[in-house]
Amino acid sequence: MNTLQIHQKTALCLLAFVLFNVWAIAQITTKPYINPGNPASAITNPPWIEIYTTANLAGTKYEFRGNRTNIELPNSNLYSFRVQPGYIAYLTNCNNDLQTEEIYRGEVSNYNKKICNIRFAAIADAYVSFHGISTPIHNNDCRRVFGSVKVSVQERTPSGQIIPCPMSYHHGRGVPMGLFEATIYQNANANTTSFQNQYVQNFDGRVIPTLDQFTYLAAGRTEIAGATFIVSEAALRENRVFVTVTTMLGSAHKSNDLASDFSSNVRMPAPIVHRMGYHEFNGRNSTVVVGPYQAVGSPDSNIAASGGIYKQFRVHLSKLRNIR
Repeated sequence: MNTLQIHQKTALCLLAFVLFNVWAIAQITTKPYINPGNPASAITNPPWIEIYTTANLAGTKYEFRGNRTNIELPNSNLYSFRVQPGYIAYLTNCNNDLQTEEIYRGEVSNYNKKICNIRFAAIADAYVSFHGISTPIHNNDCRRVFGSVKVSVQERTPSGQIIPCPMSYHHGRGVPMGLFEATIYQNANANTTSFQNQYVQNFDGRVIPTLDQFTYLAAGRTEIAGATFIVSEAALRENRVFVTVTTMLGSAHKSNDLASDFSSNVRMPAPIVHRMGYHEFNGRNSTVVVGPYQAVGSPDSNIAASGGIYKQFRVHLSKLRNIR
């Protein structure tokens, strides 16, 4: 073999070595992340959660990427964690025999449950806005509505569980994780005045009024009455999000300005809980009407009274954005 042939062979070997290394590096840098909890899945840049062995994001940090099952963490009385922005983490509580999932986002500084499984989903908001109450109005006494309207949101998971969705805003203000029910209307009794009572509208017995304007907590305030809940984009898209409305209302009543049948306590006998799909908010401007709910009472004085007093209440809601 002459010198030229030796140099050619050496060059070919070097070229092959370089090409092999380029290929190997490419395999390392472009290889998709294989989820250890579900080897069949391959996800590039999966979402992450950082779990710490003590409160306030302190102690030893463990990072998990992508959906995981049967994770192992050191025993601790108190954990804390941080979820990647833009995602929610569904954590399975192993201390619960039902192995139910719980929804979290952002940072949680104190968590005292044992985590078995983790899965992720892109985050979304579910808005529930209060637009008023409609009821037969005979005179201004009938506008003196009292009681409460409370709302909560649930999500049906792919496995069929119904789990509560945490609230993120209440009347336009941020709230800490761990709150699941919002009071969006409240007034103590017919003798107290709520600014929201200006949003009580007449139902004439024939046409249910359309109430689709935002209501506010007080004159000159900008907080919109309502709440925002954390759900997953997929659950919204697949109609797996539900709203539960708990209503307990009453009002004063007088048949007309000259009538003697005034009552300060025409009320529903008990709270009524109604659940509907979030996709059912399909009226004008994404509104929905809940009710009617029957209320009953008697005149405060029996003078000239002709019998019991009956009223109906309807609650008007929407899924319009209620945070500025």
